[in-house]
Amino acid sequence: MSTKVLWLVFILANAYDVLVSFIGWHYPYVIELNPIINSFRADGYVSMLEVLVGLKLMMISAVYYITERVRRKGLVLAVAVATILSAVVWDTFVLFEAL
Repeated sequence: MSTKVLWLVFILANAYDVLVSFIGWHYPYVIELNPIINSFRADGYVSMLEVLVGLKLMMISAVYYITERVRRKGLVLAVAVATILSAVVWDTFVLFEAL
């Protein structure tokens, strides 16, 4: 699989994860398990969205930095894509369970 396709899937999955986390945050049965988000105490809509987008941008830049430093970029990016896709599937199931 091309690294461009992996980057596209990685970025789209992260955008979807931000959307699902933002929607699920409003339901009382969905508990955000991320300690970083909990430490920011995002009480409002805008602050929660800022925290989510900021964390995703930091993660994307960290994955980009790591992939530029290793020889097998495709393998590292494939692991990152698999990880974010499993998180997206988990978040989606939790959200639908809360609805």
